[in-house]
Amino acid sequence: MKKTKKFRWLSVLLAILLSIAFVFAGCGNSAQTDEDQAQETLSGVETKSGSTTYPLKIKDDVGEVEFDKAPEKIVSLSPACTESLFAIGAGDEVVGDTEYCNYPEQAQSIEKVGSFSEPNVEKILSLDPDLIVTNSNLSDDARKQLENAGMKVFVADPKTVTDVQKYLVNLGEILNKNDNAAKVVNNMQTELNDIVDKLKDVENEKSVFVDLGSYYTVGPGSLLNNELENLKAVNIAGNSDSAYPVLTTEQIIKDNPDVYISLYTPLSDLQKVPGFDQINAFKNNQVYSYSDVSENADMISRPGPRVVDGMKILAQDIYPDQFQ
Repeated sequence: MKKTKKFRWLSVLLAILLSIAFVFAGCGNSAQTDEDQAQETLSGVETKSGSTTYPLKIKDDVGEVEFDKAPEKIVSLSPACTESLFAIGAGDEVVGDTEYCNYPEQAQSIEKVGSFSEPNVEKILSLDPDLIVTNSNLSDDARKQLENAGMKVFVADPKTVTDVQKYLVNLGEILNKNDNAAKVVNNMQTELNDIVDKLKDVENEKSVFVDLGSYYTVGPGSLLNNELENLKAVNIAGNSDSAYPVLTTEQIIKDNPDVYISLYTPLSDLQKVPGFDQINAFKNNQVYSYSDVSENADMISRPGPRVVDGMKILAQDIYPDQFQ
């Protein structure tokens, strides 16, 4: 991948994270502690079965959306939304998605409506969808423009694994695919329980730094922080006052994480940073780099049905002895 493309990808990622952090700061349930969120995830969520009863009113992260029947034409404005739709068997109904929607493979051949940060509103309207699924990256102006044109816009920004599961349940209900959604959610819970069981004997929790690029990381109110909480790992930025803070190299060296996980910067570049050779993660060869756009990075960071697969990757990186 060319260097310019790398920086373009990084700038897009950071823009997404910062916009999500802004939404989290204003959410009514932001007072929930990470400990509460972790416990909630372990308990699973209630699924639905059978056919949906319409008309249906369902809450999203900005209000309430009403449906008279199951949508038949959908536009997805985020990769995680696209993955979720395909996972519950609604892939055939997706008539438009973004240029970054790369999973599953069928998503790449769907009509593109721009990026998730700058969708082409006119293009979306031309597809005449019954439902638009998105997250906070869609500006209020664009959302209102779509709603004023009669579009149903469902906005969700999951910040815990449980939120992801609830989102899938909601999609299943909206699209009258309750049984499919329940199967996905229950499979996720089974896999999550298996991971947690393998970590039950961990007594000395390891500290972790997750590098999103340029030392941006994850703090309270972020999905990745919740993942770490559930994996019995101590996030060195877990007490930050932001969901996506940026640390200095001096802070990282001082906090001395046992494990360093990079979702952008290559290991060869990290090894050149002065002082990083004194960090435990580097001394003990527990530095894991998923540079550029990779499937592993997608699974770890996307709030979609593969998030538990991403958690397993993290768990194996942090506590490899538990997975032998």
